[in-house]
Amino acid sequence: MEIVRLKVGLIGTNCYIVYEKGSDKAFLIDPGDSASRILRELDERKLKAEYIILTHAHFDHVLGVYDLLDMTDAKLCAHALEKERLRDPEISGHKYFHARRHKALVPDIVLNDGDELSAGGLSAKILHTPGHSEGSICAILGGAIFSGDTLFKENCGRCDLIGGDYGEMLRSLKKLNNLKGDYEIYPGHGEASTLEYERKNNPYMSEASGA
Repeated sequence: MEIVRLKVGLIGTNCYIVYEKGSDKAFLIDPGDSASRILRELDERKLKAEYIILTHAHFDHVLGVYDLLDMTDAKLCAHALEKERLRDPEISGHKYFHARRHKALVPDIVLNDGDELSAGGLSAKILHTPGHSEGSICAILGGAIFSGDTLFKENCGRCDLIGGDYGEMLRSLKKLNNLKGDYEIYPGHGEASTLEYERKNNPYMSEASGA
């Protein structure tokens, strides 16, 4: 499995292009801005985006979606509980963070916990992990978890925005903690980690494991 990380947008969101070597089909995760740059990366690798997976619908994770939907055949995928956030600039943060534009989006595929998406020999399993927002998800592809703004290295996502809930965050972190084995962690911001490292070094994961 190949993973390309692009740091994009106002808040340095991690956008990921994920594909199986030898395949021309890719997953895009959280294209938070810079659609033209993302498209160049796809073109250079001779890839077609099959799915755009949003770990949640805050503005800094969706600003690249508008152009990508116009310029590719990718299907937009988001959790059922993020549908309102995709429509409303107030709860998406566009309004408060002065993001340059907002357009209501409707997911082509509405995700729920346990759903799977397949493309190019890869399968993405969806875990519903609320806390940062009601419909936050993590996506497991192979030995990697794309954790959005749920789990960061030695930290977790903020819970003080509309739809955030610290109790839900702890339950979501416990859900990740309870996964069997180790995984690479690719978060929505900051550097990569591993699940085993977070089990041992993340104070929020420790708190969650005892909850």
